[in-house]
Amino acid sequence: MSRRTAIILVVGLLAFLAFAAWFDISGRDGSLSGSATTAAATDAATNAPPAATKRATPPPSDNPVVTRNRNERRGPSWSPADPVGKDGKPLTLGRVVPGAFQPVQVGTNIKVAVDAGYMERDPQREQSCEGTFWKWKGQLAQGLDVIVDQNQRIAALGMSRNGLETAEGITIGNSFGALVRTYGDRLQGPVRMDYGQAGAFVQNGDRWIGFGMDNQPGQLSDTSRIAFIEVTRGVRPGLLRDGC
Repeated sequence: MSRRTAIILVVGLLAFLAFAAWFDISGRDGSLSGSATTAAATDAATNAPPAATKRATPPPSDNPVVTRNRNERRGPSWSPADPVGKDGKPLTLGRVVPGAFQPVQVGTNIKVAVDAGYMERDPQREQSCEGTFWKWKGQLAQGLDVIVDQNQRIAALGMSRNGLETAEGITIGNSFGALVRTYGDRLQGPVRMDYGQAGAFVQNGDRWIGFGMDNQPGQLSDTSRIAFIEVTRGVRPGLLRDGC
């Protein structure tokens, strides 16, 4: 066999092996199949976010007030993963209403929210503060808080990110002008709160929603924004938080 013939045979063999490998991975049409498909599917399943854990974007509303308030909102959107209940299914939250972030209500024992899967102990805070403290579960703790009284009842619920909204589409990032247009004579305030910030309120019986603004009462304008929301029962929201 001549040297030239040997070289041709080797090159031909390498080309055949390369084609065979490509055929095994790709199939005749070049699409993934066989073991490569299984590996890709496994990687996708591993890296994909857990099903049904992201809070869904609110569906379009037929209420023009809700649509208007959503459109005029400013600031980053917050979409936390829902905590999971004992049955393994996501626990969703509803609207901000006087006295509640539905279905969690001010005035109920904290154990009710814990058993439902919305709350848990806050050992990190307990290391620096005296007493027993609680927090929202999982990613909800990034933007929601809870105050529990000495009788282990929920005294207040607070929100500093726009994960929830009122029935009228009001939440963190909406303007003072939107508050006035939305609630009219129902809106109480603005009132100067303990830290000098302006607060405005909506009341239903002994239940409250408080809106903490990003400006002082004398400096409020239609474009001043809601920075904090608090719901209470029996007392008007104080709209402030401290270290402990």
